[in-house]
Amino acid sequence: MLTPPGAVAPAEAQRIRAALADLDAALGRLTGSADQDFLRLGNSLGHAVEVFARLGGNLAGLAEQLHSPEAHDAVSGLERAVQGISRMSGGEANRSGSILLQLEEGATEVATRLDQLQRIIGEVGALAINGKIQAALVTAAGVDFSVFTKEIGRLGNLAATSIEQAGGRLGTVRGAVASARQAEADFERNEAKELEAVRARIDASLSVLAERRHRVAHTADSVADKSRRIAQRIGATVAELQINDSVCQRIEHVRTALRAMVSLAAGEPVTEPGCQWLGDEIGEERRALMVGGVLHLQAAQLDGGAGDYRGEVEGLARNLSALAGEAAEILAEAEDAFGGGGGGGLFVAEIESDIRRASELLTAYAEARSRAGSVVGAVSSGFRAMAADLAAIQSIDADMRVMGLNATLKCGRLGNDGRALGVVAHELRACSKRTEDCSHSIAELLKVVLGLADDLAVAAAEGDGGEAGDPVAVMAESMAALSRVGVSMSDALAELRADAGGVSTALTETAAGIEIHHRVGAVAKDGVARLSAIAAGLAAETDLDEALHKDIHRLMQPCYTMDAERFIHQAFAKDDSAAKAMQSKAKDAEDDLDGMFL
Repeated sequence: MLTPPGAVAPAEAQRIRAALADLDAALGRLTGSADQDFLRLGNSLGHAVEVFARLGGNLAGLAEQLHSPEAHDAVSGLERAVQGISRMSGGEANRSGSILLQLEEGATEVATRLDQLQRIIGEVGALAINGKIQAALVTAAGVDFSVFTKEIGRLGNLAATSIEQAGGRLGTVRGAVASARQAEADFERNEAKELEAVRARIDASLSVLAERRHRVAHTADSVADKSRRIAQRIGATVAELQINDSVCQRIEHVRTALRAMVSLAAGEPVTEPGCQWLGDEIGEERRALMVGGVLHLQAAQLDGGAGDYRGEVEGLARNLSALAGEAAEILAEAEDAFGGGGGGGLFVAEIESDIRRASELLTAYAEARSRAGSVVGAVSSGFRAMAADLAAIQSIDADMRVMGLNATLKCGRLGNDGRALGVVAHELRACSKRTEDCSHSIAELLKVVLGLADDLAVAAAEGDGGEAGDPVAVMAESMAALSRVGVSMSDALAELRADAGGVSTALTETAAGIEIHHRVGAVAKDGVARLSAIAAGLAAETDLDEALHKDIHRLMQPCYTMDAERFIHQAFAKDDSAAKAMQSKAKDAEDDLDGMFL
């Protein structure tokens, strides 16, 4: 059976049917997925509206924290603490430091004398050995010097032991005094200077606190106004989401035309609403031209719709990114007003840190002053024990002196036979004399250092008057009050950070994740190519006469709900007014968008 001129061959009609049906299905899937994407986008923007609406209230709450009764109590306490620190850091001369220095010098002198005494006592041991040798050479009958030589060795050992004990005690005392002096020197070198610096920092922090109160109030008002404006902008952006509905409608209009052309090309009854007249009025000889013309038009509509969609969605993504930046700016304003210098914390926490450090330094000040008192007992008991050791040495020395005298007299009666041992006895008496003189000088030194130890006890008692106690207690109260204010502010700022930071991140991620316009563009590009290829096989646009254009207009005009569709149709029909109208509409849309965001 021959196909009449202008008609569509059955095989070609089946191919066109399959191709258009496949494209129709692809466009249907596309609009469905676009709806889901825009639903998620709408939910994200809805959440952003809620967040921006409460940001102003959060900042107002933060500002109120700085004017709370607890904040006032903390400031009042800090002012009193600064006065106390000023007294402390520039306080009276420290008497205990001078006494400790004298004690250290006295202990050094005692150590020198003990070394001398130890050398003297060391000679006794040598004399004891020499005495044994000389006593063995005495040949006189009935004369025994063994008791003398044994006692000299024993007494020498006792004296040496006592000196070692005294030296050990002196080492302990000198260590305690040196430790106390070092502690005071360290404090004066380090903490005392830092204490003044901390006082200055707290004083400056009080000024900062007053300035922050003013800044916070201004920021709260500024951010509240900005948040309201941004919320309105987001609302306008939400309205921009209607682009999806409008483009989906345009795609549906293309699908309607495609379904009508499937039936018309196959010579079947056209059942699409509003298109039924095609089967009756378009003769078989004009079907190919009609189908080709409509497909040319739908290719243009699909291309135009995808282009508009891409531009609108890209604009929407830019708007979302701009809104994310606005949210980040609000957070930056809040951080500038409430945050600390290091970021992440609160400026109140920095003041609290200074107070804590000052409290630690004042406690160290009190400990350094009381450390002198802590060595009083050790110094006094150590020197008294040394005095007892010295008394024991003096007693031993007296015994040796008596024994030396007796031995001298006894050796004198022996004549030449006892002369060598008599020399040993004489040397023992001379050694005893030097021991007496040295131990006496040590005893005098011990009296002096024991007097210094008593003075140290008095100075330590004066230092226990609680110089640092009051400022420490005041700062502890202020720190507790500031801590409570800080906790409340921290919670509020954490909520604000979560809100502003979260919505900024969410909007940024949402903007970055928008890719529906790429999917629409890809499907539309493929659809335009397929429609153009099919249409070109049926009719060239130049083959369409005025009557056919009227039929196409009659078919499609009832479907159009947007000016953009009509403009494309007018351009397809070679209506010159279409291009001017489209340029005017694009300019108006651009002005509207600029007006909203600027």
